[in-house]
Amino acid sequence: MYNRTFFIFFLFISFTLLHADEGEWTFKPFATLLGTYNDANGTTVPALETEQQYLESNQADFRDSIIGLQTDYLFNDYLSFTIQGVATNFHKSSYTERLEWCYFSLDTPQDLHLRMGQLKIPYLSGNELRFIGYSRLWIRPAVPFDSAGGFDDFLGAELLWRSYWGDTMVQLQAAAGGAENQDERVDHAKIAAFAIKIDDDEGSWINISLLSAQYDFLPTPGAALIEKNFMLMGSIEAKLQFEQTELFAGYSYGQADELPTEEFYYLSAGYRIGVFTPYILYSNRDYSHETPDGSIVIDSHKESLGLGARLDIYLGHALKAEWNRQHEDSPQSGISAFNYDSDIFSFAWDMVF
Repeated sequence: MYNRTFFIFFLFISFTLLHADEGEWTFKPFATLLGTYNDANGTTVPALETEQQYLESNQADFRDSIIGLQTDYLFNDYLSFTIQGVATNFHKSSYTERLEWCYFSLDTPQDLHLRMGQLKIPYLSGNELRFIGYSRLWIRPAVPFDSAGGFDDFLGAELLWRSYWGDTMVQLQAAAGGAENQDERVDHAKIAAFAIKIDDDEGSWINISLLSAQYDFLPTPGAALIEKNFMLMGSIEAKLQFEQTELFAGYSYGQADELPTEEFYYLSAGYRIGVFTPYILYSNRDYSHETPDGSIVIDSHKESLGLGARLDIYLGHALKAEWNRQHEDSPQSGISAFNYDSDIFSFAWDMVF
């Protein structure tokens, strides 16, 4: 995927050189300093760059800190190019670079927008701004990294249409292309997604999404390839704004051939007092899967209750502190079972410039 992405970037450079005297650059750096401390060895948190981050007990962990940059180039009133990259997963002298966005955008006067390149799958609302901590109330996204059935981004095209009815905006979004999955046994995947979002000017919104995928599956190296498997997922999310009170809720359910059935939901509430916003966040996630011969059974459960606060110290900068009580269990057969609880303490300084 990334070879094709850099080919798109090469085309962008070529277009830029041809229109050097006409275009306009915009640079948007962002960062998060994120520290985590927990009291139980082997605890996992929903990391930003991978499915989960394993933490050691009684140690401060800063691996999920972020440095990122989004660059936009406007060729004219209709055509633009966007590229966003981040560095995260810091460990000693190493880190992980990740290309999040790389696409051309064509806008029309009829509120129709076409984007082509490497894009985020429009399934759950927090996916597109995952690495920009300042954009959300909580320290970590309420939605896990692999919440779209293990898919995250894709190489293809996306069509957006917006219509305004008084103070309400309705957005339809359709996307299709090739994608990679977090599960290395999944190959040659193609996804199609559709979402509708209704947003009012008071800050409330509702988002409904559908995601389908077709893919090949290789159970083990050397085994026969299982072709043309199918996945279908659906989600609904909402935010309600009542003056100083913010309420959030989301639910997702999906079934897939050869992969676990997944169910996830979250609930959150915050109350703004000037620049200070205390909040509560609860999430619950279940995986279940059994092979036809019963040799491997997956039955995994994870839930988290968090209390935190956000302080907007000045424009583009926010300090956050959060405590999470987390429970994980997996009474599985065929692989090791586990059952433990942990307390996780996190502190973050989110920045956009």
